[in-house]
Amino acid sequence: MKGKSVVKRKFPVRLTEAAEKVLRENNGEAPPSETKKRCRSCRAWVKVVAQLKSDGLEVETCEHVMEDLEFLLSGDPPLVYVVWGGRDGYSALPISVAHFMGWRFASDEPRKIHLLGTVDDVAIGLCLEGEEELPTAASPSQDPHAEQPGEQKGLPETLVRFLQGRLRVARLDPRGGCDVFRPLE
Repeated sequence: MKGKSVVKRKFPVRLTEAAEKVLRENNGEAPPSETKKRCRSCRAWVKVVAQLKSDGLEVETCEHVMEDLEFLLSGDPPLVYVVWGGRDGYSALPISVAHFMGWRFASDEPRKIHLLGTVDDVAIGLCLEGEEELPTAASPSQDPHAEQPGEQKGLPETLVRFLQGRLRVARLDPRGGCDVFRPLE
């Protein structure tokens, strides 16, 4: 951002359980989110860096792009979610800032959501405590509560219960917005 008036500002935020977990696992700083935006004043491309820290959301960019972000963060302190999709890695940001930075998906749960796929304008994910749950999903016969072979046709009841408790859905915005995964109802 040479030649530009660079400003750094910290914004108050509220944390979801997922954002708190990210801070705990990363020594009080979530992975930074970086993008480039065209400054509406000078029309140059400028770098924008947003990073959740234990004392708030820190943003660094040119003064004109900062004005846009200040508008997005005005009012009550926004809730911070874990965000991913549309780029590599993950971060923790308020939904409005996540959309501004180019992220597609968010979660307020402190567990990892594996994107299974999309159908029309809906994304479907599987929310897991950890990788150790994958064998149960892949092979319910390893589950001690599973039915005996031949007892039931179709999906085993244990697999159905497993999936019911872990499936999550999010609406996809055709304009590329960021949405929060919610439990399937």
